[in-house]
Amino acid sequence: MARSCRRRRRTPLPGIDWQITVDRAEAGKYGIGVRELAPYVQLITSGVKLGTYRDSETGDELDIRVRLPEEERTFAALDSMRIATPQGLVPVSNFIDRTPVPKVANIQRRNQAYVMNVAAGLTNLPEGVYATDKVAELQTWIAEQNFPEGVNVVFGGAEEQAGDANAFIVQALGMAMAIIFFVLLLEYNSFYQVMVTLSTVVMSVAGVLLGMLATGMTFSAIMTGLGIVALAGIVVKNGIVLIDTYNDYHRHEGVEAVKAMLLTVSQRVRPVLLTAFLTALGVIPMWANVEFDFIRREIVIGGLAGSWFIHLSAALVSGLFFSTLLTLIMVPVMITAPTVMWAQMRWFGSLFARLGNWIASPFRRKPAMAAPAGFDGMAVEVPENADGARRYIVSKDVGLVEKEANGVTVVSRRDAAE
Repeated sequence: MARSCRRRRRTPLPGIDWQITVDRAEAGKYGIGVRELAPYVQLITSGVKLGTYRDSETGDELDIRVRLPEEERTFAALDSMRIATPQGLVPVSNFIDRTPVPKVANIQRRNQAYVMNVAAGLTNLPEGVYATDKVAELQTWIAEQNFPEGVNVVFGGAEEQAGDANAFIVQALGMAMAIIFFVLLLEYNSFYQVMVTLSTVVMSVAGVLLGMLATGMTFSAIMTGLGIVALAGIVVKNGIVLIDTYNDYHRHEGVEAVKAMLLTVSQRVRPVLLTAFLTALGVIPMWANVEFDFIRREIVIGGLAGSWFIHLSAALVSGLFFSTLLTLIMVPVMITAPTVMWAQMRWFGSLFARLGNWIASPFRRKPAMAAPAGFDGMAVEVPENADGARRYIVSKDVGLVEKEANGVTVVSRRDAAE
């Protein structure tokens, strides 16, 4: 295979086609027609169709055709053939005429763009080498080439189908996540709790990938993708059961957050484990490709029908086991984490506030004592070790006090403590 190529013409090269015409009048003299002559021509062209065959691996229906070996597909071989007639064996060339005609060019377009198809079939590959590996090698080689402007290389066939399937799975998973998001938001009224619930889907995807890595199973764009989409609805249920019970205790009954979560886990861990593990156990026979035929009363191992669902069931089993274990650990932690962290932050805040007050207390000036109501004198500072403040109070009227009793004005000296 050449490392580079150059396109010299934009139109296909001219050529010659051979037009074969059957002389019906001459063939009618020998009691034969086009139907009897056609297989002889097909032996050196496209082949005679004998039947069909359905491939057990892909399920595609293939034609069974018979034709001469490549080196014998010549006009000389056609001329040497004899056809049986009521008058005996007659050369086939007596009834057909060959006429050379200019080859009609075919211009193929796809999405209004001129295309040229290059076909390749990968058969008898070594063990461990897949078609995707060869496609990756071609893509690397194409990236190194300097093709003219306007020339694009697009892969078709299985690669195109896989790309379309992946795009469909991504869109389906995105729509499923969006619907789940809005439904949970209406139920929880909390964006944080919705995100915690949707995190279980990420846990299930991690479980699927770990299961494929442990078993050495390849990734099927359609069946494994459908398994991930199905898991998105199954594993979310476990998070809903835990968070809904927690909200009932914490919001409605006023139970402290950590205690409410402990009560939730003690009540809901058994239902979550039972539903998840029983669902996974029910899919394990499909993962092992074991079929139970109750009508014929037989068990089939490695059947064709079961092989279609191996990747789907493998995704469900590994994703359920892994995500359930992580859900029972991570969801309670993430739900109570904001409350615990906020309490810790408040405790540290109060601790730092008390420490700051203790450090600043020696440098802080003591506030003056407020004067009592009606006192128009002068306030003085009283020592801390004084046994009383009586003798430190000074007033301008401390010496004389006027009192009137029974029409007589009495002037006396007032005590400073009064």
